[in-house]
Amino acid sequence: MCIQLEPVTAYPQSVLKQMMELYLYDFSEFSMEDVQENGCFGYLYLENYWTDKDREGFFVKVDEKLAGFVLAALLRTPPI
Repeated sequence: MCIQLEPVTAYPQSVLKQMMELYLYDFSEFSMEDVQENGCFGYLYLENYWTDKDREGFFVKVDEKLAGFVLAALLRTPPI
């Protein structure tokens, strides 16, 4: 089994948006969030993962097939 991480820029960003919608739908059982009028759950900060230098998004591929995604944010602590 070969597991790879590829930056979000390696695929169209629309792929990440669609995968996030599926994730939010599945997770709504626990979050109690409901679909919006436009038929989407939406994630307000998704665009930040390709504009903010402190955030990165990756696609997970298993044996060359798209299997998921990872969103990571650098948390900065204020100076003491």
